[in-house]
Amino acid sequence: TVNVTDLQTYTLTITKAGSGTGIVNSTSPSLNAIYCGATCSAVFNNGSTVILYQTPDSNSGFSGWDGGPCSGTEGYCSFSMSSGTGSVTANFTRSPLVKNQTSGVAYNLLQTACDEASSNDTISARSTLPAAGLSLGKTTSLTIEGGYDADYVSVIGLTPVQGPVRIKFAPIQVKGIVIRP
Repeated sequence: TVNVTDLQTYTLTITKAGSGTGIVNSTSPSLNAIYCGATCSAVFNNGSTVILYQTPDSNSGFSGWDGGPCSGTEGYCSFSMSSGTGSVTANFTRSPLVKNQTSGVAYNLLQTACDEASSNDTISARSTLPAAGLSLGKTTSLTIEGGYDADYVSVIGLTPVQGPVRIKFAPIQVKGIVIRP
């Protein structure tokens, strides 16, 4: 007697969108692992766990997942492959005003970047950021660096924060930020 198991496979297609650039890869057991340029795909066994990771280029930030089982701005997306998980879009933003260097997530506001940061993250801001005050109310250890160029490679000046800065209780390292009334 011979038992035959028909192992069903599905193709997952990754598309990168937005004004920025970056890479999407997987660390999943599959017939083909994912390492994306502009568009890519790989075949996965039904039910296998797929974990996608994003890595924005230095002049870009990650602005979110769309499609299929992925959504939000987490640095990774994990799901079980099935017939309904055929495509995922990774959105990258070119030269974001603020970038969490640890997670790669892009932000338009320094306050939002600090609010969503995890402990020991490094938040970098461009020198052109128009920040309207800053209130740090959680006990998350952060490094906030300002004055970066559009590629986040060189410090070219200072990042101005207009208005009050309130730090409730948190170990914070700050560099390249100037507070103006």
